[in-house]
Amino acid sequence: MKKMSVWIIASLGLFLFTSAYADDGNEQEAGALLETMHMDTVLGQSIDQMMAIQFQNPAMAPYRHIVEQFIKKYMSYGTLKPEMIKLYAQTFTKEELNDITAFYRTPTGQKAIQVMPQLMAQGAQIARAKMQEHMPELQQQIKEEVARQQQQQSQPQPAPQPAPQK
Repeated sequence: MKKMSVWIIASLGLFLFTSAYADDGNEQEAGALLETMHMDTVLGQSIDQMMAIQFQNPAMAPYRHIVEQFIKKYMSYGTLKPEMIKLYAQTFTKEELNDITAFYRTPTGQKAIQVMPQLMAQGAQIARAKMQEHMPELQQQIKEEVARQQQQQSQPQPAPQPAPQK
């Protein structure tokens, strides 16, 4: 009986240990996807493009080295990889991760990976240009809303009505 109890406890302990460290496959597949996507390179290129845009402002130039160190510390692929793997593993099933990885292993998928940072940067430029083009309209709408709110606040508010007495 004592041997049976020890065996049950040992088996339960082994089961709990292996369950706690078991990988359902999603994280492994997510990691494979990120590697196939060359996420380290893609993220680096995206950060470089973001930095180039940020430092078009001459007022930021004296702080470039500080921002670069900060980005390297908190935004590098090595720093973000564990959380990115979890994100992909939680978002996609193992089958979906395999499908996406298979696509990115094709010549078309590799081209998509290669041109995606440039497409994203160009898309951001298009959005910025559109925003600048229509900025006077936005500014006018904000000005009108401020005036409306000020007018509303300057009007006397009705006195609160006393609660009905029973």
